[in-house]
Amino acid sequence: MTKGQLEKTKIENLQVSQRCYNALYRKGYRVIGDLVGKTPEQLQNIRNIGSKTFTELDEKLLSIGFKLDDDGGYVIDIDKLTTDNIEVLANASVKDLVDSIADLTKMISSKEKELNNLNTMLKNTVKELSNRVNQEYDKIIQEKNILENNQGKKYVIR
Repeated sequence: MTKGQLEKTKIENLQVSQRCYNALYRKGYRVIGDLVGKTPEQLQNIRNIGSKTFTELDEKLLSIGFKLDDDGGYVIDIDKLTTDNIEVLANASVKDLVDSIADLTKMISSKEKELNNLNTMLKNTVKELSNRVNQEYDKIIQEKNILENNQGKKYVIR
């Protein structure tokens, strides 16, 4: 994995707590590269990132190959990128992909069942409407026949 690939890795692959992930996500951080150049102060000022959550995030960033540059912002330290760190992030990416595919499969299956149920409901509704139309048509034909047979009478009994 190159520096560019690491920067494009999703933040959920950091394997931080749900609180930390939610806070970063709400702030608009979607990939690890979004954190490059951010200072510790900027990250601490994110809503719901307190000292404990920040410590967790800071330790995670430093453990996967980030460092603080001279300006005080986080940058990726190529020398610190170890095979273990990259494998952890890559495996998390694969796991997320597999989970996403599984979720998508469940959703498709659920939608397919809903569509089949809707199709059955529509067929039943069409049958019912067709029966009602045929019944009304039969009544109209009967009334027409009665009217034709009773042309001399003023009233038709229903």
